[in-house]
Amino acid sequence: MVPAANDVRIIVVEDERIVAKDIVRRLQRLGYSVPGIASSGEEAIHETEMHHPDLILMDIKLKGGMDGIEAASRILEHYDIPIIYVTAYADEPTLERAKETRPFGYIIKPFEDRDIYSTIEMALYKHRMERLLRESERYLSTVLRSIGDAVIATDMDGGIKYINGVAEALLGIPGKECLERRFDEIFMLVGTTEGRADPIGELGLSDTARVPNTEAVLAVGDGALDIEFTGSQILDDKGEAIGHVVVFRDITERKLTWAELAQYRAGLEALVEQRTTELAKTNADLEEANSALEAFAYSVSHDLRAPLRAMEGFSQALLEDYEDRLDRIGRDYLFRIVDAANRMDQLIQDLLAYNRLSSPDIQAERLNMESVVLDVVSQLDQMVREQQAQIYVEHGLPDAMGHRPTVTMVLQNLLTNAMKFVDPGVGPMVRIWGEPHGERIRLFVQDNGIGIPEEYQSRIFQVFERLHSSDAYPGTGIGLAIVRKGMQRMGGDVGLTSSSGRGSTFWIELPSAGGNGSGPGTAGARSDGEPQK
Repeated sequence: MVPAANDVRIIVVEDERIVAKDIVRRLQRLGYSVPGIASSGEEAIHETEMHHPDLILMDIKLKGGMDGIEAASRILEHYDIPIIYVTAYADEPTLERAKETRPFGYIIKPFEDRDIYSTIEMALYKHRMERLLRESERYLSTVLRSIGDAVIATDMDGGIKYINGVAEALLGIPGKECLERRFDEIFMLVGTTEGRADPIGELGLSDTARVPNTEAVLAVGDGALDIEFTGSQILDDKGEAIGHVVVFRDITERKLTWAELAQYRAGLEALVEQRTTELAKTNADLEEANSALEAFAYSVSHDLRAPLRAMEGFSQALLEDYEDRLDRIGRDYLFRIVDAANRMDQLIQDLLAYNRLSSPDIQAERLNMESVVLDVVSQLDQMVREQQAQIYVEHGLPDAMGHRPTVTMVLQNLLTNAMKFVDPGVGPMVRIWGEPHGERIRLFVQDNGIGIPEEYQSRIFQVFERLHSSDAYPGTGIGLAIVRKGMQRMGGDVGLTSSSGRGSTFWIELPSAGGNGSGPGTAGARSDGEPQK
């Protein structure tokens, strides 16, 4: 025999001293520990309280008023300890009494070492298995009580073996009463199971396949309950069905919510349809208005600018043909007429340019920004010479995605402002460079002008917003509004850093096209590398 683990402690209960010592020697020889010996039922209870053994060898016939069976019964009321009866008596009445205490084995005197060893080891193993089974059952029972779904388990005949609290509450039947009834008596589906003989079969639990989630109406008392249920067979180790389990939940609130959602959805769809119709009409009205506005713009461009050109032309003719006949005041009036006509003509052109930015025909393309910048500087060559300006353009400006005419218009306005808003007697100096900015590029236009106070920087991109009189710095107040709208139409952005008396640095931002220009370095607007003067 294999020696037992010496951490197994056994109490021996035997009223014959010599027999008790013999049993102890045998146990110790087998590797067991004996922390206590008792000769009566009372002593057995006391030794158990003192030592909490792993097993008790209990003689059935003990001296005194308490025999081994009664002592075992009292011990089992308080302790989970396996008990093996050791007795020379095996009569039927005694065995029947002993069975009530659920013993883990019997050893009939006289016995051999192998008898006591095998009986003890089997008892210890059975006790460990029963403890694990009870723990598993408690764990499972706790889980089933804690989940929010109702659970009913039955045997193969439909007798209810388990029901959790949620199921009791939904059915309105106490658990003990449920355990005394059959499944078909408490679980009746309206129009399906009610009044039928085989509810298990009707629920689809006759085979091993799991029943998918199914909606139904459960008869409850005098009413009904909307539920969703599923279920399956309970199989033993051999794969044979030994019962059924049904899991269900109350979906009354969910169905009410779905009904409300359906109502809201229908209302929302109707509202969307109404808004779509209104939007279509609004778009049609906008298209009509845009067409009218475009026609008006062309009319303004032709009909309003024509009289202005006539005013300017006749005023110039008067100055050329009759200047010697006019006094100083007359000549001043004519000069003012010419200047006003020019300013009005420029205002009309700026407004038309601003309006054209609303056109849907702006298509982005890959732009060589260095080429675009140099082209703009070339177009402003006369103003550059008149202002004696110096414009520096860095080589290698990063390429961008944009609408070339719009980018040209934006840069024209930024460069014109940079050369115009300088202190009297100061020669304008403008530097242009670019750099990557994430998935975009930024192009910077830096000047040495009069600067813009911080409190006004949020206003300067608005239409007709002027910080100075037209006498001090001529202009229409639309240029920077054109810049902002143009950048927005191309999916770009614009901003600046500036302070009064320290110049300004405007930047525009466009989606990057990847790649660069001709390489790093600094050069002027001219192709020979000299700054434009």
